[in-house]
Amino acid sequence: MSEEKPHKISIIDILNKKPQLTEKTPLDDFFEDLDDNIITPINNFEFDSASHTSVYQALKCSDNNGFVVMLLQYFKLLHIQVLDQQKTLIQNKSDLLPISLHDMKYVDELINLLILHGIDANLSPMIKIPFDSKRLNAFRKGDKSTQYETPSSHTINSDTLSLVITVFYEILTNETSSDYLKNIILKGNAYANIFLGLLSLHLQQPNHFSSQMITKLETSQETYALFGMYTLLVETIQDAKVRELILLKLTTLSLRRPENGLISLVDFILGVRDAEDIDIEKFNRVYQILMSKPKTMTNLQYLTELFKQIYDGLTFVNRPILVTCLNGLILKFYMRNKRIVHDFLFQKINSVIFNCPLLDHSAKELNNTMNVLISLSKNSSTDLLNDLVTFNPNANGASGQFFLNLWIYSLFLKKNQKINPLKINELSISDDKNQNSENVPEEPFSNYYQVVLSLLKSLIIVTENYQILNLLSLNLVNFEHEKWKFLIDLDTQLPYVSVKGPSTVELLSKNVSKNIEISQFFHDMDLAVDLFMEFLVLLNDEEQLKNLFLEILKRWVHHAKETGKNSSADPDSISDVADNALILMDLKLLERMNDQFKSNIVNKSKDVLIVIDQLIDIVQGKDETQEKEVDSDDDEEEEVAEELDPTENSAVKIILQLLSTVLSESSSSTLSQNSHTLKSISKKLQSLNPKVPEAKTLLASMDRVLVTKHTTKADGDTETDIDMDTLDKAMTNLNDPLVPIKSHGLVKLRHLVEKKSKVITVKKVLHIHLDYLKNSDPFIYLNVIKGLTTLCEIDPETTLAPLVEFYANKRNKNKLDNVLKVGEVFINYIRSQNQLFQGKFAHLIIDTCLDIVRPNDKTPLDNRWRMSSMSILGMCLQVNAKGLPERIHDMLDCAFGILQLEQPRNHPEGKDDSFLMRRSAVHLIHDLLYSTGLDMLPPEYNYDKLKTLLSYVHDQDEDYLVCEQVSRLLTVLNELFTSSLHV
Repeated sequence: MSEEKPHKISIIDILNKKPQLTEKTPLDDFFEDLDDNIITPINNFEFDSASHTSVYQALKCSDNNGFVVMLLQYFKLLHIQVLDQQKTLIQNKSDLLPISLHDMKYVDELINLLILHGIDANLSPMIKIPFDSKRLNAFRKGDKSTQYETPSSHTINSDTLSLVITVFYEILTNETSSDYLKNIILKGNAYANIFLGLLSLHLQQPNHFSSQMITKLETSQETYALFGMYTLLVETIQDAKVRELILLKLTTLSLRRPENGLISLVDFILGVRDAEDIDIEKFNRVYQILMSKPKTMTNLQYLTELFKQIYDGLTFVNRPILVTCLNGLILKFYMRNKRIVHDFLFQKINSVIFNCPLLDHSAKELNNTMNVLISLSKNSSTDLLNDLVTFNPNANGASGQFFLNLWIYSLFLKKNQKINPLKINELSISDDKNQNSENVPEEPFSNYYQVVLSLLKSLIIVTENYQILNLLSLNLVNFEHEKWKFLIDLDTQLPYVSVKGPSTVELLSKNVSKNIEISQFFHDMDLAVDLFMEFLVLLNDEEQLKNLFLEILKRWVHHAKETGKNSSADPDSISDVADNALILMDLKLLERMNDQFKSNIVNKSKDVLIVIDQLIDIVQGKDETQEKEVDSDDDEEEEVAEELDPTENSAVKIILQLLSTVLSESSSSTLSQNSHTLKSISKKLQSLNPKVPEAKTLLASMDRVLVTKHTTKADGDTETDIDMDTLDKAMTNLNDPLVPIKSHGLVKLRHLVEKKSKVITVKKVLHIHLDYLKNSDPFIYLNVIKGLTTLCEIDPETTLAPLVEFYANKRNKNKLDNVLKVGEVFINYIRSQNQLFQGKFAHLIIDTCLDIVRPNDKTPLDNRWRMSSMSILGMCLQVNAKGLPERIHDMLDCAFGILQLEQPRNHPEGKDDSFLMRRSAVHLIHDLLYSTGLDMLPPEYNYDKLKTLLSYVHDQDEDYLVCEQVSRLLTVLNELFTSSLHV
């Protein structure tokens, strides 16, 4: 028995096959009826152009109105059936869609017929969207279906238009969010046509009611989709009055949607949702739009509404592209007028940081403020950040209060936030859950106080406010403010701000015993010291650690000496308690820093020896002025006292221990450079020798150093030494995990190059920038692009050749994304050079771009890469076409070749992107004509040949946007030719 071969079924057969239903629903019956009485008759109707038959006759309708009314009846019934189907699915708790994928083609067909015959056919040609722009993907791919053609005998009927708009309007403005048909209309192309139809009716009879309808219809659509729709309408609508109304709505949309207007605008222009390549020019477009105030608003209204959304946008710390764009916008306003940023942004931040005016602030407000500060720390302007940290709303605010308030906040979190707020909802008192999770290790979470410490570190390093470290060391146990405090919400574990009551301090002092208060103080001191040490480790700055240690040491010795002299008769007096607490705090810090950072502290022996020399004077009870008056050979000094008191003894031991460390860990040549300071220390130690036995050994060590002769000069810091310190800091910053600090390191390197320092070469800085170009964070790589542009301007001889080699990527070592970023560098460099862009560097860049653009059948290149090269060539023509006469022929040769030969082709991925190159070729020709007119056209590509080619492309190309651009270019070409005849 022979087996029958299975019959092959094509995809078209499957799509055209009617559904085989086991159990029909009312909606299924509706689609059968729609297919039998509407869709099939229209598709099977034979149109005869000679007898002027129309689609209306297929349904036995006499005119457009009858045809549309019949379609509306089916559409209304469809809406009812879909709502009923949704209710049934909800009752049955089913996850099925109300309309099957097979039946969606009937829904699309019905909506398309209503749009084209109900709306388009009854709109003025100056208002309607061109048919081809509605079908970009099907442009010139087969003839236009006859069922979509409007008979030539038809006249515009506003009543029919009103019928259609009313039906759609009622569905779209219905507040039912679960309306499936409504969501289909909102996500498709129908919405733009419905909006245009309503706008047309409003213009025919303007009134308040129709104006409210337009506003309500706009409210039904999401902001991002409205930006796309308004942009399309402005580009395609020919009626000037309608276009002006739409343009007004477009320019004010971001402000009329306070919840997401600005964010949607940024997403739309940058192409974030479409995963487009980030282009610096797109950032500039955002700035250009938002720096221009709409005519309908005052400056105060505009800036108030705009900065509210900027503030909200900065809270999205996990959206780096958005944050980078908003930081750039803030900087633009700052450069225009600093007061704008102060009054509309900094004021709001500091109203929470300083709690001025005095108010309660919720956990959300406090968290948002911290997120805004984290985002602002990534701003590229150090001047702006310096203004932020020094801007104090309190008239009598002390310098550094901004940093101190952040420290107090982190200290409070360290002490009081014991549970991760993100895990609070997962906690349960269920015995079963506790038993199951008994042996499961708890996952570590990043404590929020560490986030605040990282913010504190970023702001200190970027603004270089290192003196703040000493201020923080003086306020380590400062857990709260005088008139307000932080509290933790027990339900959410989130901190918030609360104003203190008038009697809070008194109640606390009455209810807490003295012993408990002292015990709590020592516990807080240990916690504060631990946190400060954690912060210093995070800071990781050797120079600043040394400076801070020496400052604390001087302070401790001075206070210890003064406290010993002026000890009060009452040991419990407030001044004595405060002094003793500070001495104890400093001593704890010194011990911890000495244990953890000893090698870092004594790394630069010169500064340490100077401080030791000063401290010995303090211990001996002399200041610098007294020292000058005392003869070093005076023997009376040895008779001051036979023994040091305990306080002095402790201070001297620490000083001598520090001196011993310096002498043991420094080279003899380094010590010889500081022989003058060593001699001074040696003389002073001789007076301490009988009292302090350890001094004898140290004196012997110093004598050996002073006896040894070295030729090294004891010069101060030279410019090279300063540059070396800057280089060390820059390299340390580059290795830091925090993004703002990495970027700050790159800026420091560029400053060394700008001052032509000898400690690092331009070539080395270039290679470092190229390494960081590969970083995925936009804040980093956008700063790298800016830095590479600067390097090209400073030393093109060194930088351009390696960058061109990187861009050419002949060995395929570089990823395409990084290659495109170098393309942005070239565009910025060309723009900055302007008319100076010519000669060998210009030829080097242009020739490389021409090689990339020219098609290579053996190894075809990605069209995005070729598009980048076309953009670079276009920029060359924009800024200085007259300075590049010998390369214009080659550029036009490429453009002509692309337009003539690069037609749609099959790609391995199944999609064609050759239209990108044809669009770029049209832009290149436009750039040349816009820059020089017809003057620079070579004989091989004169006016006649250019017009012939463009006309051919306009008639034959399958990409609608290419044809649109060519049409505009032909208009420009004809105007230039006409004007040349009259010259």
